[in-house]
Amino acid sequence: AVFGSYDVVLDVGTLEHVINIWQAAVNMAGLVKLGGFIIHENPFNQGNHGLYNLNPTFYCDFYGQNGFEIVDCRLVGRDGASRDVPRTARFKFVEQEVNCFAVAKRVELKEFSYPQQTKYKLAAAARA
Repeated sequence: AVFGSYDVVLDVGTLEHVINIWQAAVNMAGLVKLGGFIIHENPFNQGNHGLYNLNPTFYCDFYGQNGFEIVDCRLVGRDGASRDVPRTARFKFVEQEVNCFAVAKRVELKEFSYPQQTKYKLAAAARA
């Protein structure tokens, strides 16, 4: 695979099974060319489905701070119904098992860096 050469990268259930989730996310996102998209659908609240369950803030913070814009991010149930939830603010959801569906568009080519979770960025800005 050549980095930065794909219009669309699709992850429908891999990221949560990889122990080094940071490297896996960087590898996947790195494949997306400028103007291209990455699409994820990974578990949000499925006990022991994989090594991780992912929150909307994971996608919003990782992609938003690494040259992508979030096009969509929502919870999707097995029934196909989607639920809009806060992307970075805390919320409670216990209705049923759902996946987190996220789409991000690469708008800038830059070196990947570890993101800071939005809630902590906002807290630091409020103290400044």
